[in-house]
Amino acid sequence: MVIVAALGAATLLRPSETAGQEACGVLRDEGLVAKVQAKLLLSALWAKVGSLVVTSNECVVTLAGTVPEQKNIVEAERIAASVQGVRRVRNTLRVASQ
Repeated sequence: MVIVAALGAATLLRPSETAGQEACGVLRDEGLVAKVQAKLLLSALWAKVGSLVVTSNECVVTLAGTVPEQKNIVEAERIAASVQGVRRVRNTLRVASQ
């Protein structure tokens, strides 16, 4: 067993959680947000994005904001879902009004 202490709270993780993708919490969510943002920044999509916010809760990544075209919504979701550790993508992106 491994004990992880973060932000003043200690959490006891079973060995299976430390070895695989099962463990999810605040630190893991922060890491997922950083990874998704990095992948989006490196994509051709980023130059087209109007306003995009990435958050994560319990390894479920939420994409919010606006993009110029419907196909950008699909592409952003595909990129987010490709990040290891993301359990699901909640896509609330909208096409910006012209």
